[in-house]
Amino acid sequence: MIPHNSQGGNLNFAQLQGASLGGTQLKGAFLENTQLQGAHLKGAQLQGAQLQGARLYGTRLEGALLDHAQLQGADLTSAQLQGAILPFFAQLQGALLDSAQLQGASLKDVFVWRADARTADITGARISRDTMFEWSAASFSGLKESFKKKVPDDVYRAAPLARIELRLDPEKPLNEEKQMAEHWEELQAAPPPAPDVYEAALAEQWRQIGCSTQGAPYVLARLIRYMDYSLSPFSPGSPQVPQLAAEFLKDNCAGASGLSDDEKGRLKALRDRGAQKPPNPSAQGPQP
Repeated sequence: MIPHNSQGGNLNFAQLQGASLGGTQLKGAFLENTQLQGAHLKGAQLQGAQLQGARLYGTRLEGALLDHAQLQGADLTSAQLQGAILPFFAQLQGALLDSAQLQGASLKDVFVWRADARTADITGARISRDTMFEWSAASFSGLKESFKKKVPDDVYRAAPLARIELRLDPEKPLNEEKQMAEHWEELQAAPPPAPDVYEAALAEQWRQIGCSTQGAPYVLARLIRYMDYSLSPFSPGSPQVPQLAAEFLKDNCAGASGLSDDEKGRLKALRDRGAQKPPNPSAQGPQP
């Protein structure tokens, strides 16, 4: 288990697949190449993440749920975010997404002011039209003061704080800021992938993530919850959910080794939904 308050801690190369990090304070923590596939980062505090601070360089976040995650100024260079879910108000202001892998990710109502995703691979990702560019001097001041208070050690906070001041001070122009915004506007304006096409590709990504031996069975256990969750990227009644559940139940799905009976029961229930067909009104005769 990760401590609730890990500010300034060293989590490089840590194995945290499927972990629940909701509300965890990670400001100034070392997170380079951390394994976080399938993790739940709701509200996790990751402000100013940097390689010598709380940088997420190369971090594995495939299939992770990042609702309300605080990622202002984070360095997500080369981060693996395939099939990740960023459903509501994830804070990506000033984030670096150089060469980040976002194939099939779902981004809804995220804040992307000064977030540089121009070299990220966003193939097949679903980006809502409500992506926001909000940030203010008050937001910047509050973030900076919060960071100073919660990361008092100068050794851990110096580099992340410098990064925050460089990328998130609205009074200071940032090189190519206009191009960053234009790129997000183009992504928003592009036709979204058809729901059936998107969900089929996402299901295949999740199958690979869930059946991998890395992080087994914790990654798959977390994905099972996401499949039947209000923030699921799959539409209600999607045929991909029962099909994916069936794949996870196969003997050759190595990632399922060690699942609890309850988790296997959830998978069977999800699988069996596909066999439940609604009644055909035309075959029921006249109605009263």
